[in-house]
Amino acid sequence: MIFEMHCHTRYGSSCSYMSPDELVKKGAEVGLDGVCITEHDIPWDKKATEELSNRFGILVIGGMEVSTPYGEVLVWGLHEPIFDVEDIYELRRRVDRAGGVMVAAHPFRGAHTFIRWDPVEGMIPKIDEALQLPIFKAVDGMEVFNGMAPNWELDLSSAVCDNLPIMGTGGSDAHNVEAVGDCVTVLQKRVTTEEQFFDEIREGRYCAQHRLLDRFYPDNGVVPSSGEGQSDA
Repeated sequence: MIFEMHCHTRYGSSCSYMSPDELVKKGAEVGLDGVCITEHDIPWDKKATEELSNRFGILVIGGMEVSTPYGEVLVWGLHEPIFDVEDIYELRRRVDRAGGVMVAAHPFRGAHTFIRWDPVEGMIPKIDEALQLPIFKAVDGMEVFNGMAPNWELDLSSAVCDNLPIMGTGGSDAHNVEAVGDCVTVLQKRVTTEEQFFDEIREGRYCAQHRLLDRFYPDNGVVPSSGEGQSDA
């Protein structure tokens, strides 16, 4: 199954230019099997996402992009607004109690301290320093492909994820319909509920795809298809 895991609508993100209907309709048109709506700190009601799912024929899951002192985190499973997070481990405990999952969103956005410039080699990632970010100890995965990230950020995220015991996800970070589905996460199994989705993320049964660059993470030559494992659902 192909999931868009990071996008925003006008419903809960003032920076977005699209409505929920426009988002999900576009997702269906570009061949997505599921869409996660991750508004800034504001949750979606489960009945509302179920109505979107029924109307457009793809699975819609509500999440949030939560701001923390350690960076922004994509959170699923919580259904109340989350503001002023001071302790990411307390957020982790709340998500665990709810049976949800957490993914570090674009962990190196603006983090140019993790890049040094060589006049011959150009930008060189400081992998050892980047690996020490506290956020990586509190999440189930990290976003390696983000549709708004430059190439150096994509390369750094992939290299860091190679050295962590967590998997890499893909999400377009779409704020307009044209960007929906640019980066996705491909699940190995078919899921029909958010709880099943959480299980697949926790178990690492997925890979990330940057559709614009025709790039996968992990790039191991084994790419799950959207239909693989459907009989297991």
